[in-house]
Amino acid sequence: MRTMKILYVLEFLPPYVKREIEVLAEMGHSITVLMPETSSSGTAWLWNRITEPPSGGNVYAFSSIPLRLLNAGFRELTVPALKGLKHLITVASLISGEFRYALAASETASSLPGSYEPDVIHAHFALDAAHIAGKLSKILGAPFTVTTHATDIFVPRRRDRLERILSKAAAVLTISDFNRSYMAEKGIFSGEAVLCKLGVPFSTLPERKPAAKATEGICIASGLAPKKGVGVLLDAMKILKDESSEISVKVIGSDPSGIILKQMREKAAGLPVTFTGALSSVETLEAAASAGFFVLPCVTAPNGDMDGIPVALMEAMAIGIPCISTAVSGVPELVEHRLTGLLAEPGSSKSLAEMMKTIVTDTSLSEKITAAGRKKVRAEHDPQKQAEILTNVFRKVSGK
Repeated sequence: MRTMKILYVLEFLPPYVKREIEVLAEMGHSITVLMPETSSSGTAWLWNRITEPPSGGNVYAFSSIPLRLLNAGFRELTVPALKGLKHLITVASLISGEFRYALAASETASSLPGSYEPDVIHAHFALDAAHIAGKLSKILGAPFTVTTHATDIFVPRRRDRLERILSKAAAVLTISDFNRSYMAEKGIFSGEAVLCKLGVPFSTLPERKPAAKATEGICIASGLAPKKGVGVLLDAMKILKDESSEISVKVIGSDPSGIILKQMREKAAGLPVTFTGALSSVETLEAAASAGFFVLPCVTAPNGDMDGIPVALMEAMAIGIPCISTAVSGVPELVEHRLTGLLAEPGSSKSLAEMMKTIVTDTSLSEKITAAGRKKVRAEHDPQKQAEILTNVFRKVSGK
């Protein structure tokens, strides 16, 4: 099998993208990963803090994307603009309103070895890095592809730019059937998006540990974003406390500034809920492995944002933890009510409290959904299988 040279252009590095890169490298492909010169936002800083860089003999990572140019003043753009003329894309980008993306791409290309010629360029999330990848595609003469996830399509910063970048991509991939339908129904993307689910590496997950108490749950809510439904969880815990329930929950996660974390801790005062703040990926999984149950009550945020299919939910099911979530976006593709997990009504603290009581009192049901959930994740989220889907797309668009 002919190996490929794949260029990843990323704004930040979630653990699941790191795993994807490492699996592709294990398949023999040469992977170059471009990241921002510095973390460009609180979200990027937080992800990059909890995720180690990808490793492997075929992986080369560089921090060279000048995202600072996207918000720089006119004077700072002068030199990059003059240098960018050699790539003959900056003038055209003035017309399309993507001048700054073109400058960032030109600067990025200049940081690469002169002889570097990737077979394909790939971006995760249809955000700034994807727009830069699109410009790099013209400079380097390689097709670019993009995987859409959640925030990037549910609450795009600019709808016109989202549609433009997806229409220009040689292929668009996405993580759920819900996303495919959503992009088509909303007119975001008229083509046929390829379903490429996120992989969960069973071999690197911690072993399930006996729970000290079946009533001790865990919630992994990255960023404590409204769509994670932590507020609903706290309301449900108040209901359970008033009923003298022994159920308790540990919440892992923090917003970049810590402001929301502080507010949540204040709201949880007097409830059997603890907030750990942000932990590394390894620490988070170790904590989850000994929990009695996992709960993530996803909701649609006031601005329309939703989760895709939370990786934390996939990992909990893979470890063998009975799981509770809600029927939001692509979650029901993973959690089938009373088959592979339990689904509460989105936004309903009463329904969530009932599901938590059920999962800790109905041992037979809990064991059944745990075994079925683990089997489903193994069958549908195998990293090797998903990497092969991705590789086939890369070969098709590049002709390699």
